[in-house]
Amino acid sequence: MSKSWGAPYYRICVNVRLRSLQGADLNIFNVHLDSESELARENGLKLILDKANRDSATAILCGDFNATRTSECYAVIADEMQDVQKVAPVTDEGVTWHDWGNPEVADYGEIDFCFVSNGTVCKSFDICDEKTPDDKFYSDHYAILSQIDIPIA
Repeated sequence: MSKSWGAPYYRICVNVRLRSLQGADLNIFNVHLDSESELARENGLKLILDKANRDSATAILCGDFNATRTSECYAVIADEMQDVQKVAPVTDEGVTWHDWGNPEVADYGEIDFCFVSNGTVCKSFDICDEKTPDDKFYSDHYAILSQIDIPIA
């Protein structure tokens, strides 16, 4: 975890690199970007993009961006990768952060995204808004589920 560029809280990016039995490489990044510093979000994404662009592995970047599609940090990533929700033929719309069902944030928008390398086939994007059997939220965010085709080497 790290804290820089005016960020008041420590934030993380988890990265895992996988290789299929056929030899295809996949580089997955899951982020929780800062909620207050736009500069920290932008620079954090630039560091991730730098690492993702070092080789030819298909990259997936998903998580809590703490920013909407109109933000500068969204533009940073959208210039380099595909937003699965925008390119998948089957897609879901709605808020992803709901603050445990707080009606005051209902219009806040989507702040959780899934991006993939350009040229990757995206089949679907879904916002999973299910609750527990006793009608409680699993999190203050809804999970997102994306179906993509990873090229086999």
